[in-house]
Amino acid sequence: MRVMRIGFTTVVVIGHAVVIVASMLFATWLRYSAEEPPRWGEFFADPWFVLAGYVILALVIFNWTGLYRFDQRWTMRSEIRDSVKAVGSLAVVTLVLLYLFKLEQVSRLLLVAFFALTWVGVLLTTIAVRKLYARRRASGKGVRHLLIVGTDPAVIPLIDNLVDNHPDLGIRVSGYLGYSQGLDSDLAYLGKPPDLPRILQERVIDEVVVALTPGDLWELDTIVHAAQEQGKTVRIPLPSMGYSIAAG
Repeated sequence: MRVMRIGFTTVVVIGHAVVIVASMLFATWLRYSAEEPPRWGEFFADPWFVLAGYVILALVIFNWTGLYRFDQRWTMRSEIRDSVKAVGSLAVVTLVLLYLFKLEQVSRLLLVAFFALTWVGVLLTTIAVRKLYARRRASGKGVRHLLIVGTDPAVIPLIDNLVDNHPDLGIRVSGYLGYSQGLDSDLAYLGKPPDLPRILQERVIDEVVVALTPGDLWELDTIVHAAQEQGKTVRIPLPSMGYSIAAG
């Protein structure tokens, strides 16, 4: 699973780097046509060196905004939201740098075209690679093992829906922890919530889904801390809102 995740991230990062370079060249051509790229020499002694540095900066910003935390996004809406956040942050940093280095004369039309092209390219690249890896997950490779902590009956249908209707996510539920075995489900009962640290050590678990009932919410901090201590992604579903919070 870890090897697959690293491979996925590497392919996406390389794709994003290509997208940034292609978007800059295409935006420059749209704005200046045959006059470019020589015109960039008016601003920089070595435009290609500056472009390489800018690509690295963009990828760092994308990582900082969480764009490469793929396991925390299960829906297209969240993918679009995070790509907008990443490219928007890049735009803000770019405008600040242009101001600091007194390069305000750089065409605003070029910048608008560049950021629009970059956002589309970043989103399409991520979606394309996701689909490629989704096929592998659907065939049983690189699956994600979930552990449910709690017995809130409102959460189980959400998980069942993901497992049954979205095989591309590669989700497998290993079982659940609760103070009783009364959960109306075929899931395996693995123990009580305080057993979480032991279960995480004994079994292959990638993500922990918190499904505590209102009466057990006092254990939330302990559960989240125990899971994050072992590097597991923690999801806290909000059934009434139709989405989940991911932590860690």
